Amino acid sequence: MPKELIFSYLIFLFDHHKFMLNTITKTYTGVNVLLILIKKLLSKIRENF
Repeated sequence: MPKELIFSYLIFLFDHHKFMLNTITKTYTGVNVLLILIKKLLSKIRENF
């Protein structure tokens, strides 16, 4: 295998992992925000009843 091919493959893997990490981080943040909103909603419902 030529060195250029190996190098470009490594860059591809690195970019892919970076993309995956960004997606996971965004999903995690989104879930956290949703949980906070749900907790706020539940506490408001409890205050009303």
